[in-house]
Amino acid sequence: MSRMMNDKYNIPSIYQGSKHKFEQATTVYLAESREKQEICLEAHSSLAKFADGQYQHLVRYTKSAVFETKQKGIVEAQVALEKLRKEPHTDEMKKMSSILSRQKSIDTLEVENTEKEKKNYLILAVKYYCQSLQCGDKHNLQVFRLVSLWLDNMSHDALADILNIELGNIPSYKFLPLLPQLSARISNDANNPFVHKLNKLLERCSVEHPHHTLPVLLSIVNLYLDKKYTHNLDSRALNKKNKEVGKQRNWQDPIL
Repeated sequence: MSRMMNDKYNIPSIYQGSKHKFEQATTVYLAESREKQEICLEAHSSLAKFADGQYQHLVRYTKSAVFETKQKGIVEAQVALEKLRKEPHTDEMKKMSSILSRQKSIDTLEVENTEKEKKNYLILAVKYYCQSLQCGDKHNLQVFRLVSLWLDNMSHDALADILNIELGNIPSYKFLPLLPQLSARISNDANNPFVHKLNKLLERCSVEHPHHTLPVLLSIVNLYLDKKYTHNLDSRALNKKNKEVGKQRNWQDPIL
């Protein structure tokens, strides 16, 4: 019966045909997946660069003389308004107070919007740098910029939330070139969110890449052993010198 079914349906040839079609479908699927992954990688990388560019532009602007003048003008306008409130309420004073108040509101809104926009672009840049590093290895050098933004904004709460989600999904080997910079910021402050994330990252690097990570960490642990060693050498040298001086004095003392 089994032989008749094999002859009728030619099961080996059906199996081979199905296997061939499955392999073809798998090849097409993998090719499409790689293509989609490449598109995703480039999209995240481009978005990160754009957001980072806008962030850097706003950082430069907030450090410019124009922005500082606006901030100073807000303070001066507030002081002037306080003085005007103490003056008699004449039409001239009301007009001046209205102008100052309006200008102060405009400048305050602009400063607040600039700071808000800067924070938003920072979050977007970090988010898309993380996702770019997760998607592939083509733009691995972006890890340097990611870490730079992270270290420059260690106390940024919204940035910390993004890193809590994204940082653990980036392969640890991408952080190996930055181990000296990261390990230099190790701290025992367990309540600090930045320190907690940094310690977790270094722990992951140590487990997954011990040959690269442990020498760097051990150099931090044994940072002050040289001083201890040189101190012992100095003590021995001093003792030896004192003994030699003592012997010389004893030899030079006259015999009575």
